[in-house]
Amino acid sequence: MHTITLSDSLAKEIDKVAHEFGFSEKQFVEEILKEKVLEYKKRLFVKGAADIKRKLALKNLAEDEIIAEFERFRHAPSGSPVAWNLLGSLMLKNKICEPNTSYPQKAPVG
Repeated sequence: MHTITLSDSLAKEIDKVAHEFGFSEKQFVEEILKEKVLEYKKRLFVKGAADIKRKLALKNLAEDEIIAEFERFRHAPSGSPVAWNLLGSLMLKNKICEPNTSYPQKAPVG
């Protein structure tokens, strides 16, 4: 359990509003903090999405191209050369693995 020190005026406001809506002070503060955390997570998501959009625009990649590539990958059988090559490329590009690891860098033969 964590303790947060509030100003007297804020504590009085919380007590007043919490009781008005049928919450205990603890329940009310937890609910408000959950909402605030969710709001900040949403802001981070929107910021990240905008950053991705900006980077894609710099590379002259259209949304339609990306969606088409995603759909092609999504419908490819998991062991297909297309899936392995895309997976390997993504892993290398994002530095998830090094070229000489056990992850396949080329499509399996057979």
